Amino acid sequence: LGDYYNDDYDGYKTDEFKKNKEKINYENMWKEQVTLKDNLMSQLHVSNLSDKETFIGESIIGNLDEDGYCRLDDEAMTGELMQLAKGTDFEGETFSKKEIDCVIKTVQKFEPLGIGSRNLQECLLVQVDELDTDGETKESIKKLIKNYFEDLRLKKYEKIMKALDIDKDKLNEIFE
Repeated sequence: LGDYYNDDYDGYKTDEFKKNKEKINYENMWKEQVTLKDNLMSQLHVSNLSDKETFIGESIIGNLDEDGYCRLDDEAMTGELMQLAKGTDFEGETFSKKEIDCVIKTVQKFEPLGIGSRNLQECLLVQVDELDTDGETKESIKKLIKNYFEDLRLKKYEKIMKALDIDKDKLNEIFE
């Protein structure tokens, strides 16, 4: 019987069978939706980090707030890592500010760019670092964000232009 049966032969199949076969919705085949944290964890685990750095990265990603910021200060992050390390290979290890900052900088390069920053200003600076623009414009943007962030937030453009000694065209170029 197997020699004579061909699933691709449509001669004896009903129209209803053909319609149902064509209605397969492949978008709904996943049982669960992939969350931002799942996506970040995937990026973390394909990064070229040591096991300890990956452990730190998992903690950072696990502590992101709903806006994608890592709001824990260094002391709180170290305490969190010490708690999480209990019963793992990292129990008894110390976690330095330098190690944590290094991993945060790595996470900030994940998509979406700037995730894991501690605030909007830091997030914008991470994004500027990755801009494909000339060095002078990039430095102007970074200076604007670092030194005039509050004025920028409050839309005090005249004050910014005066302080940076730039005209409206240069400010518009920075905003582009």
